[in-house]
Amino acid sequence: MSINSMRASMDLTIVNVSTRISDSDLKTAVTAISRQVMDHFAPEWGVTGQLHGVTTSLEGKVPIQGNHSAIIYLGDSSQDPTTGVQGALGYHTTNFADVPYGFVYLDVSQAYGESWTCTLSHEVLELLADPDAMMTVTAPAPGHAPGSVYYDLEVCDPTQGDSYPIDTVEVSNFVGRSYFGLSGGSGKSNYLSLALEPFGVRPGGYFQFEDGSGAHQIHGDKVTRKALAAKRIMETGRRNERRATRINQRRGNGSMLAPYKTDGNAGIRVALATDPVLRRKVHQAMGLAAYNIIKDAGISISAADIADAQGDLTALTVPLASTRTAPAGEVRMDTTTDIASIASSVATIAVVTGF
Repeated sequence: MSINSMRASMDLTIVNVSTRISDSDLKTAVTAISRQVMDHFAPEWGVTGQLHGVTTSLEGKVPIQGNHSAIIYLGDSSQDPTTGVQGALGYHTTNFADVPYGFVYLDVSQAYGESWTCTLSHEVLELLADPDAMMTVTAPAPGHAPGSVYYDLEVCDPTQGDSYPIDTVEVSNFVGRSYFGLSGGSGKSNYLSLALEPFGVRPGGYFQFEDGSGAHQIHGDKVTRKALAAKRIMETGRRNERRATRINQRRGNGSMLAPYKTDGNAGIRVALATDPVLRRKVHQAMGLAAYNIIKDAGISISAADIADAQGDLTALTVPLASTRTAPAGEVRMDTTTDIASIASSVATIAVVTGF
């Protein structure tokens, strides 16, 4: 099963708003990265994409033609509205507000000591793997700390600084599925087979994880202050508001979703009834969303609400009936969703509010 079965194939548009990159150089880069996606990345991660390059000016706010699963803007980090990423942000908001996007800052890549094609490869692969910056993987905390944390599913951050050529174009190394403890793929922790433990970091790389107190980053031992300064600027555009929104929404109760492993044959109701870990994560996500709505409405929670919710959640642990008519003591399949949505919301609200 691919990590993003709803987007097994994506249409990525690379928009060059810089005057420093020629049409010929853009075409060469897009061709090489397309080969990387098809020949190297897709076999490992089960998701592919069609890349299209276009050079344009942002003046006039005329939308770019074509289908766009995601858009990457190629330009400087200057304030110039025609060649800078600041202008691209306004352009994207006006024309493609609901389309995932990323930026490649040419001047910041240069300061980082990385070719812009490698930075572009990095962004392409991470948008393919997680377009909305929503995926996390639950694993033990780094440094033998107690408990579990939630690692962002970023496929190039841990291998930052490692690259390889396709023809004359430098592209980014990337981690394999086994790096995150996921099944399938080649079994290698990274494409170049360099020394890298699961949930580890290469000398020039980094990774981010979240816990109840917020987001944290771990850096490789060769990451310099100059590189950190450049990375902070690049990160603002690379994952932009998508990651920040996710962190802010889920901060406070440690409720993070991780990819769920399944053979794809089980229906959602069966999966929720038979997998308590999956059910808990769904309950948390639904409950937190409901809490925000109910809090805004000025409604408080009572002890009776909590008692009823706990009883309903206990009932959900009973095996589902295989037919629409359930014997005594079992939960009917057509009522499971309603029970879960109400009971888990109330139960999670109790946790969030510290009731």
